[in-house]
Amino acid sequence: MQHTPPRQTGRLSAVCIPLICLAFVFFALSNVLPYAGILQGVGGILSVAFLFLTIRFSLSSYRYEIDADSLFVYRRQGKREEALCSISLSSILALYTKKTYKENSPSHALRYNFCQNLGAKDAVYLLFVFDDVIDKRAVISFEPSEEMLTFLKQYEREV
Repeated sequence: MQHTPPRQTGRLSAVCIPLICLAFVFFALSNVLPYAGILQGVGGILSVAFLFLTIRFSLSSYRYEIDADSLFVYRRQGKREEALCSISLSSILALYTKKTYKENSPSHALRYNFCQNLGAKDAVYLLFVFDDVIDKRAVISFEPSEEMLTFLKQYEREV
């Protein structure tokens, strides 16, 4: 079973367009106002933020796949696809929605974001055991299909 979430660009555009416009404004103002270095630095930081968000959320896509005993997360950028993680289904502890995760979020767990969309409304948080020996836990956020979510819920354990 596999799922690739659809791309939703509304929120991304609402953040990226003002970022790049502000960067241009800061670069333009650096020619007429004093403290040109500071203004260019702020413009540079805004440009880097724009590039990061564009590459992360617009130029890459995620695919989630479940086989007999594992959940795999793949990221595609251009023609290259790489496996980001493999989680054994037996190591799953809990699945949270965005609301329940805020109430029950483990403070000591590693966190990984594998969401396709910026601020995904239907993101699911999967808590799993990263290392059984020292009880190291991690959380991934991702956007599974309803079918995949139903399948994963049968592997939940009490936390």
